[in-house]
Amino acid sequence: SSSSSRCPRRLVRTTAGALLGALLGAAAAASGAFAQPPSSASGRRGGGGAQKFSHKKPKDQIRTMDPKNSWRMKEAGDDKHKLLADLRDPRAKPFELARTVAALQQRRLLSTHKDYTLVIKILGKLKFWREAMGMLVDAQRNKVIPNVITYNAVMQALVKANRWREAIQLIADMWAEGTRPDVITYSSAISACANAGRWQEALQLLAEMERAGIQADTRVFNAAINACARAGQWKRAKQLLESMPDRGLTPDVVAMALRVNACARGGEWTEALSLLARMKEEGLAPETRTFNSALNACAKSSRGMETLQLLVDMYKAQVPADTVTYNTAMSACLKGGLRMEALELLEEMRGSGNKLDVFSYSVAIQASESWETTLQLMSEMQEQNIAADNVIYGAAISVCDRDRQLDHALRLLGNMKLESLKPDLVIMNSVMGASEKALDWEQALTNLQ
Repeated sequence: SSSSSRCPRRLVRTTAGALLGALLGAAAAASGAFAQPPSSASGRRGGGGAQKFSHKKPKDQIRTMDPKNSWRMKEAGDDKHKLLADLRDPRAKPFELARTVAALQQRRLLSTHKDYTLVIKILGKLKFWREAMGMLVDAQRNKVIPNVITYNAVMQALVKANRWREAIQLIADMWAEGTRPDVITYSSAISACANAGRWQEALQLLAEMERAGIQADTRVFNAAINACARAGQWKRAKQLLESMPDRGLTPDVVAMALRVNACARGGEWTEALSLLARMKEEGLAPETRTFNSALNACAKSSRGMETLQLLVDMYKAQVPADTVTYNTAMSACLKGGLRMEALELLEEMRGSGNKLDVFSYSVAIQASESWETTLQLMSEMQEQNIAADNVIYGAAISVCDRDRQLDHALRLLGNMKLESLKPDLVIMNSVMGASEKALDWEQALTNLQ
């Protein structure tokens, strides 16, 4: 059959002209201007003052652009070699890459699978997923039938652009064109589904590849577990993890970490702690993110004591704690009624070199047991240019209400208005409570207005 008859039925029908125009447009947008080759009608490039070019040229030579934007003659083979080398240059800027791809496309210098695969990888890097798909059509027009490596390069472009629907369709197109997807194809498509939270589609792809006799590896299962974890489907993630040994696969540290993350999203703190213990037994070293996931599971279930034990385990395992670690642990202690422990963690966080953020102060202020500490924390936030939100102001005003500090409550309310924050009903009730406790009915009536 002809190359045109092999074009995937549902691929983006990017013509050579449309693809070139998109690439040149991107290059021009990034660099300001991009010189075009002379038109066949006038033999000129650009408008007035443009140079004249002869329409006659040797068959083995083409026009190209030198650094001064003027066109000169050069051997086709040397030109292609230089342009491909430019694409491999790690110092090349995005607009330079787009311009080089456009030049290769325009001059029809792409002639092998390797050429097209390299160009598609560059397009994926530039987030030009439509143009990457269009290269498949362009390759077939030039009688270069894409192989699985070329298709996988397009798949990676779709993953980077979060195009899960197109990733699934690409696999269907590969089967229709007689190109057998491999494990990389499916793992990439499943990753695209995971990034979009499409856990059902991810599991369908896993089942499809196994029906086709394609042996799934650890990467595929990790991607599928990640899809379930992101969607909070911790039971599905557990089933996938437990099914790996039946396929001759051993869960690695990534699979276990993803499973812990799934437990965190589902609030399954006992399961998360069991998985950490299992990792220790199997000689797998959890990283900071894995511990953070387990801490998150404990925080959702208000398990303060278990949280403190996790921090001890992190210290013994010499796993560094980050800002997320401390924030999550403080939140778990607060929810678990361990207010003093939450404030002690704040002090420990200061000494660890981790940066305090708005969440750190929010938890600390809610855990504060005195108005003096609350105001000191608010002052620290101002010094560090950390803007307080309604939650922080509400917690601070509530402490002032409890400690009968009407003046400070009113000052905080005034700061809210200066920062264009609208007090909610809870905050106004706290101010009213402080006014009532101070027996200042006039102020209470003013607050109501």
